[in-house]
Amino acid sequence: MLCSGLLNQNRTENFKARPAKNIFTINCYRNIDAFIVTKKTLYSSNEIVNKFRKEAEKIISGNMKDQDINLSTRKIQELLHEIQKQQHIELEMQNDELKLSKEEVESQRHKFVGLYDLAPVGYFILDNNGLILEVNTTGSNQLQSTKRSILNRKFQSFLHADDADTFYVFLRRILNTSVKQSCQLNLITAKGKIVHTQMEGIVFRSHHLDKEQCYIAVIDITERRNAELKLKETKERLEMALDASVAGTWQIDISNKNIWLDEFSCNIYGLDNCSPVKTIESFVRMIHPQDRRFAKVKFTEAINYKQDLDIQYRIIKPDGDIAYVSARGHLINAPEFPMSFVGILMDITLRKQLEEDALRLKAEHQKNILTAVFRTQENERRRISEALHDSVSQLLYGIKLKLLDYKNSDKDDIVFSELNTLIEQAVKETRNISFELAPSILTDFGLFTAIEEMAKRLNTTKLVINTKFSGVKSRFDLNHELSIFRIVQELVNNVIKHAGATKLIIEVVRKNKSLKIGVRDNGKGFDKNIGLTAAGSGLHSIKNRLDLLGGKMNIQSEEGLGTTIDITFRDIA
Repeated sequence: MLCSGLLNQNRTENFKARPAKNIFTINCYRNIDAFIVTKKTLYSSNEIVNKFRKEAEKIISGNMKDQDINLSTRKIQELLHEIQKQQHIELEMQNDELKLSKEEVESQRHKFVGLYDLAPVGYFILDNNGLILEVNTTGSNQLQSTKRSILNRKFQSFLHADDADTFYVFLRRILNTSVKQSCQLNLITAKGKIVHTQMEGIVFRSHHLDKEQCYIAVIDITERRNAELKLKETKERLEMALDASVAGTWQIDISNKNIWLDEFSCNIYGLDNCSPVKTIESFVRMIHPQDRRFAKVKFTEAINYKQDLDIQYRIIKPDGDIAYVSARGHLINAPEFPMSFVGILMDITLRKQLEEDALRLKAEHQKNILTAVFRTQENERRRISEALHDSVSQLLYGIKLKLLDYKNSDKDDIVFSELNTLIEQAVKETRNISFELAPSILTDFGLFTAIEEMAKRLNTTKLVINTKFSGVKSRFDLNHELSIFRIVQELVNNVIKHAGATKLIIEVVRKNKSLKIGVRDNGKGFDKNIGLTAAGSGLHSIKNRLDLLGGKMNIQSEEGLGTTIDITFRDIA
């Protein structure tokens, strides 16, 4: 059998063609055939093999006569025995190598079996009808069942009823293509639990066994699916809250300082699309110039120092309209997201208008209250003035007439002179009181004449009061004139009481509907901060009257250099 397996066709035919001369020759042929078969596996006996090969070729080719064969049967048997020993050694060595290879293969098999069985992903091997041929431990745990109860069952039996058609299409795609396929399916475990999975599969075609198998990896995405649903629900709630609050969202990428606005935020800025606003600079350019620097500083500080943002500013829309915007935001620094600054934008124009209307109504209310108070005060002063004028002054004047009669009766001239002086002083004082309470000259001749008259009355050798007027031909509303006169009167009284000045200049300039009043003295002056903090009721009264008329006051004073007070009314009738 060994000879027939190793001798080639030519040698076999040559051997059959030659006649067998003797038994020795035939045995030699057989031994040579056996030797030739054996030499293919015994590379350590090359010299013996080569020698016998040459002899055999001579015999087979007919170039050697029977008497030339000098190998005895014993010698051949010894040589064959030696070859067999060498073969035995070689076989043992090959056997050892096979054992080592088998152990290595077994080790690798255990390693891959461990990786397959202990993998965090479920692995299933299915036939072309969906029958489960193999499953790893993770796969059986996903189905909450044992491996024995899973094998040889249809995979479809573990599917949710709504996913049966999807799995059929998925399995057909795997079998009809050689590329990986994927889908999402819901499994129902042996305990009735629904497991959301991501499946990926590929076909394996065995040419040896002539059959197809589907290798499927099953990834449990239940937690991810629940997180997505929760995120979706949160997003829907956020969108509902934003819709209810009339707010839009914005996001700044910290890495490149790019900004993203949603559709509602673009509408707040009066934009049809957000393409003009892609960077913080373009975003800031739309802010009102008076608020731009403040807003830019706040945005920069919030981003650089990772602070929460809560500011309000004005914007100029493309059509020129001005709107008030409230921006809020905070930093998000999560591993799964790039570092970003996110927040909301709200159009608070209406709220600002309502606040301004409320402030205006409050100011008007306070103005009406102040007007009523001042009118009441003026009415009371007028009543007192009239009482002094009609009673006290007339009484004092009657006394003076009696004293004149007393003089004509040759009484003491000295006594008469003293009484007359006192009475004249009383009359003068009464007139001054009447002027301060309700100057009738203001009602009759106007503000500027009343100020000039007041300066003449208060002018003395110790305090020289000068007045300068410009553009004072027409008059104001009587109530406005009265309030302005009281302001000037209070300022002059402060100079007399506190300044210790020797010169006082009152300057009044009227131009169109504006009025400027300046009161300057050369007194001792004061520290403006301390002086204003310690101001009494006189200065508060001046401020109230200024608020009532919409006037502004500026005070400049230095110790030893006097005081200058400028008052401006922008629009007064």
